Amino acid sequence: MSNVTVEKVVEKLYALRERRAQLKKEADELKMQEEKLENWLLWSLHKNGLSKMGVEIPAGKVTVFSKEKTSVSIADWDEALAYVKTHEAWDLLYHQLSSRGVQEIFERGEHVPGVNLHREEVVGVQKR
Repeated sequence: MSNVTVEKVVEKLYALRERRAQLKKEADELKMQEEKLENWLLWSLHKNGLSKMGVEIPAGKVTVFSKEKTSVSIADWDEALAYVKTHEAWDLLYHQLSSRGVQEIFERGEHVPGVNLHREEVVGVQKR
């Protein structure tokens, strides 16, 4: 590996990152197309009063079905936290602190009990 130079390694790394960015862009475009098709299928199920339907395609038999997906977001943190405390519903909380907030505390020379701060050196490459 005597022909290895910083320039060659950076060129390869840069090319890989550019390719990955292009693939991500393509994947994002494909995801948008998928969502349009999924929305059409959901409309079709509703239009026909169905919750599922069987379809045969060249790849085989496929079932198209609707399902409910649930997600939550916090509208009022103080109210939500008060509920958790009052009902001792600690399982509703994630066991995670803000990395940025903890880092700021450590940088002030303080320590957050029960928390470890991990730092690692990484390399960055950017086009000028």
